[in-house]
Amino acid sequence: MVLQNFWCCALVKETRTGDMEFKKSTYSSQAAEYVSEMIRSGRLRPGQPIRECMLSEELGISRAPIREALLLLVEKGLVCSEPHRGKYVRSLSPKEIFDSYMVAGILEGAGVALSALLWKKDQEKAFEGAVDLVERIRPDADADLLATVDEKFHITLLAACPNEHLVSLARHSSASIAKFLYYREWGRLFTPEQYRARHLEVARAVRTKEPYVIEEALRRHYTETGRLLSLSLGGDAAVPHGDPSGKEKRAKKLKEPL
Repeated sequence: MVLQNFWCCALVKETRTGDMEFKKSTYSSQAAEYVSEMIRSGRLRPGQPIRECMLSEELGISRAPIREALLLLVEKGLVCSEPHRGKYVRSLSPKEIFDSYMVAGILEGAGVALSALLWKKDQEKAFEGAVDLVERIRPDADADLLATVDEKFHITLLAACPNEHLVSLARHSSASIAKFLYYREWGRLFTPEQYRARHLEVARAVRTKEPYVIEEALRRHYTETGRLLSLSLGGDAAVPHGDPSGKEKRAKKLKEPL
């Protein structure tokens, strides 16, 4: 997602820097998308300074919308801004990553447990559609496809939750930021087959409609991802993992076929 057409003032003036259409009315928002993609693709790494002058020259626009774009990304938690240091890509320690995934699992687990019994036919249909996408994951699936399926799956799980504040916290947690900042590492955590199996395990839990089973499955799902992402970035192998409650036998039913 990079820039293709750039319209300057009211004149038809084109500058090519990629595939995204760039218009004056949305300079700042599209520049924010451009920088976001630089972070996601690894062109800008966590902790790396962001040079407004470099972006201005690369995109062919003034520094004012670049500055606005970076402020948008500060608000989203992807960029940090400090006096005397300027703006740079946010970085998270392995412990922060692990902790954020634990929190995300607790929040999403609570939200889905709260709402699963309230699902109507259209929500059940949407859930089955998301599960079908997981079922159809091929062994050669790439990280972008897995990320797309993952996003749809988890958004669908929370779609019927009546607690909007909880949903907002779950969907905009530091875990989501960590996945974005360390996307290349995230994409190597599991094989497509493992990815498929892990999400189908969550689906089996959701189908039970039992709050405890749902919450435990999502905690385990997120905790394992957080643990492996933390380890991939030099974290401590001793961080807790598996079933922190020590009640794995309650999850045996999740191993049954769908």
